[in-house]
Amino acid sequence: MILFAVPNVFLYLPGSSVITSLPLMVLALQLLAGQSTVWLPRALSDRSVDRAHFARIVHYSLPWVERIERLARPRFWPRATTAMIDRLIGFACLVMSLLLFLPIPFANGVPALAIIALGLALSERDGIWLILGFLGSAFAIIFVTAMIGGGAFALARIF
Repeated sequence: MILFAVPNVFLYLPGSSVITSLPLMVLALQLLAGQSTVWLPRALSDRSVDRAHFARIVHYSLPWVERIERLARPRFWPRATTAMIDRLIGFACLVMSLLLFLPIPFANGVPALAIIALGLALSERDGIWLILGFLGSAFAIIFVTAMIGGGAFALARIF
C-alpha cells in the first residue's frame, strides 16, 4: 500500500492518482474481506525485476527503509482482534483510495499520507501509526470535502 501511495505525496502528475488508486482499492478490499494473502492480477503477479535493477533499488531505498524502521515498531497495538483491526484499516484505505481516485488537483497528498501511516501501522503493528492513520483519514475526508465544496461554491458564483 505504501508503494502505491508514495507517488501521490511526492509527485504531481495529472491522472497518476487514478492509476495508483486502483491497486490500492484492490488491496484495501482484500484487507476488508479478511484475506490472509495478497492477490494481484496475473499481469502484475507474473512480473519480475532483473537482479541488477533490484540491487539498485535496494541500494537507494535502504537508507529510507532504515529511517522508517526507527520510527515504526511494534507498540501500543490494541487488544482487539487482529482481524478486526485489519478490516478497519482496509475500510479506511478503501475510502482514502476512493478519494485519491477523484480528479481533484493537489488533493491527493493528504489521503496518501493517511494510507502510508496505516500501511506502517499494519506492517509493524504500531498503535501510534494506527492512530495517526485514522486521524489522517478523518482529516483527509474533511479536506477533500472542503475542496469539493469550495469548488462547487466557486462554480455557483460564476454561473
